[in-house]
Amino acid sequence: MPDVQVFDIAENDAFLVLASDGLWDEMNRKEAAKVASKLSKSEEYSLDKNSLNKQLMGDALEHAAKSHGISR
Repeated sequence: MPDVQVFDIAENDAFLVLASDGLWDEMNRKEAAKVASKLSKSEEYSLDKNSLNKQLMGDALEHAAKSHGISR
């Protein structure tokens, strides 16, 4: 059964992260926003979907590995 959540987008929202449970099982939306925000402030980073996807999935994989006592 899909889990559907509805959020109103506000004028001051900076990011919209659409993801599957593979990401959301490992991080919450505040953590995802923190990753996106940190990347967007990096001088060598240009905010594009591939860079953000790689960073979010890398962080989720790191968290999953640590929670299972294994290395990534």
